[in-house]
Amino acid sequence: MTDQTNDRKIEHIRAIEKDAATDRDGRYFDRIHLQHRALPEVALDRIDTSVEFLGKN
Repeated sequence: MTDQTNDRKIEHIRAIEKDAATDRDGRYFDRIHLQHRALPEVALDRIDTSVEFLGKN
């Protein structure tokens, strides 16, 4: 990374640090709950994984 690029990134970080409108207390990811549903209602023995490539199976 060039010094110019690094300086620009540091400038962006400092601008956010000084911005009073930035919510630093928000823990928004703590509010997200994902429900695990890997392949719901799928019969794995009925899945066709065969592939045709360049006219061959």
